[in-house]
Amino acid sequence: MTMIFKTIFRRKSMRFRTSLGILSATAIIALSSCSNNTTQPAPQVSQMPQEDPNKCYRGIGQNRYIAPDWICNPYIDGGISAIGISKATMVDESFMMTEAMADARDKIARQLETKVKNMFKKFTQVTGTGEDATVEKVATDVSKQVANQTLSGVKMHRSWQAPDGTLYVWAVLDPQGVQQFKENTIQQMKKVKTSMGNKEALYQQFLAERAMKELDAEIDKEMGQ
Repeated sequence: MTMIFKTIFRRKSMRFRTSLGILSATAIIALSSCSNNTTQPAPQVSQMPQEDPNKCYRGIGQNRYIAPDWICNPYIDGGISAIGISKATMVDESFMMTEAMADARDKIARQLETKVKNMFKKFTQVTGTGEDATVEKVATDVSKQVANQTLSGVKMHRSWQAPDGTLYVWAVLDPQGVQQFKENTIQQMKKVKTSMGNKEALYQQFLAERAMKELDAEIDKEMGQ
């Protein structure tokens, strides 16, 4: 009987030591794993790469990239320009080019419309009519007509496709196109008659006070030339 108890005791003791050894090994592995998976501290703002202020950047976050200088500064001497953009799509490149040019033309049209409206603001100042709904409507109509007549002269100057697939187009209305814009503006301003209603006389007075050369000079001033 004594031998039986001793045998049972030895077996339990061996099982205990085995279990203890397994638990110890597991604990060591777990601690080793934790030490290897320690989270690295996030880089400080001062450690982030700095952008060169003399270069043109586009994109966001990790998709940030250096772009040609003309995308950030699309200035052209004596002309009017704008940057058209078409985001990357699954359609062909010709569609993206058409979309980018349409975007650029729309931006140039808004510039032209603003310049013509500014000419009409001078009219309200000279004639003393002040802000008036009729004048505003005529200014809007004429500005759109002039812009539409002039947009045919807008041409693509350069294009570039970014690493993320975005297409950039530099569209330009050259100095000859700007001259045509001035001529269109003068012609349209002279055509405004019946739409002005009882302000027609004041409008004609405005044109009389500003002879062709003066009006041309005013447009040059508005064009920044």
